[in-house]
Amino acid sequence: LYPDSGGITSGWEEALPAELTVDDLSDRAEPGSFFNGTPPSDWTKTTKLKSIRKSFSDHLYYNSVIELPFNPVLKIYGQSGETPEEFSARCADLAKEKRDDEVDKLRDRIEAKLNRLQTRLSREERELAEDRADYRSRQGEELLSAGETIAGFFGLGRRRSTGLSTAARRRRMTRSARDDIKESEEEIQRLNQEITEMEADLREKVEDIVAKWEETLEEHDVLEVKPRRTDVQVRLVSPVWIPVYFVQSGGTAVRVPAWEPEEE
Repeated sequence: LYPDSGGITSGWEEALPAELTVDDLSDRAEPGSFFNGTPPSDWTKTTKLKSIRKSFSDHLYYNSVIELPFNPVLKIYGQSGETPEEFSARCADLAKEKRDDEVDKLRDRIEAKLNRLQTRLSREERELAEDRADYRSRQGEELLSAGETIAGFFGLGRRRSTGLSTAARRRRMTRSARDDIKESEEEIQRLNQEITEMEADLREKVEDIVAKWEETLEEHDVLEVKPRRTDVQVRLVSPVWIPVYFVQSGGTAVRVPAWEPEEE
């Protein structure tokens, strides 16, 4: 809105911005009211109206700037008319989406390694059970062989040399079975430790990813956007009568504004 005067000027900096659209305006007065004053004579000249339109369009093109919020990490821009809360919500949704994608990829990679370790652990546990069964069997055979050797000393069985050789071989097989048990137990312990450390590492990395994407929500900047010439469109240039009430107070008519533009 530009204040009325005897002529039209181009000092648009003095004009008052009003959140009005063409549809908000009426082309006739309310019943019982009347128009006060006449428009400046320049308003009747087509060339002058075109000049005013061009002047206002130039003013908007060279002086209009829209400030949009911008998150440089998420690479997301605010939209015209969007509230700060709505922009923050969009940033949070995008950060959550990127966080979840990164966590899913990490889990897939680590869980593939964990599955391989679990497979090896299961195999080692089966081998340990077999080694223990074999060890118990070897112990029984060694006791039997020892009995045969003792009997041989007294001439009650096979030859003494054969008995000693068999007993020694069975003792070696028993020791080998016992060593196999120890080896399996150590490998199982090592695999369990590796699985525990890998699971702890996964939890730590997930926490780091969550913290990283939460920090992105604190990253913000302001992008100044200037309009292109084609973005500036002046739909209407027209005089506007602002409604006022005339109130009688003590025999005097007092003008009371019925509408006022909001001050920034």
